[in-house]
Amino acid sequence: MATALLLSGSMLLSSTSCKKEEKNEDSKTPVIITDEPGKVTAKIDGVPFSSKGFFAVNSQLKINSDNSYRINIGAEAEVNGIEDLITFSLFGTDFNVLKAGDVFVAGANLNNDENVFDGDFYRRSRIPGNNLDIISDSEQNANSTGTITAIDRVNRLITGTFEFKAIDIFGSGESYLITDGTFFELSY
Repeated sequence: MATALLLSGSMLLSSTSCKKEEKNEDSKTPVIITDEPGKVTAKIDGVPFSSKGFFAVNSQLKINSDNSYRINIGAEAEVNGIEDLITFSLFGTDFNVLKAGDVFVAGANLNNDENVFDGDFYRRSRIPGNNLDIISDSEQNANSTGTITAIDRVNRLITGTFEFKAIDIFGSGESYLITDGTFFELSY
């Protein structure tokens, strides 16, 4: 599942563009239009992570016919050739009642009308010869959470917080603590 999330997260992020060029008819000079829908920040084992802009942040909403929903959020940053990707999903049973203050917990059960959180953390190297490639998944307990702090249904913007402990899915025992996570006015 984590591999599928990694692939979908990478495709989601790579399929989005930060800038669009349009020709200015008067001067024939390209005009750069930047669309930045929001920002995601966190700490990874205490080290600041910040991703901003359309290329590095992506959010998506899927509402099913029964009004259950899934909000996917992905954020990417690269520092000195090491790429970090934080992705998480918020699952709920009725999008019409989603409100500020709603909490999503890893290990919760949608069948009991509980909000579910699922987080993933990926780290890989872009440096030739460095084979660093880590895939980790959030612990399934109350320490892995997401909270909605604001929702603007008119402008389709969502704001909130998240935190989770991510554990290597291949059993190495490596883990990463994602804390102080925020997402601000992400479009959905």
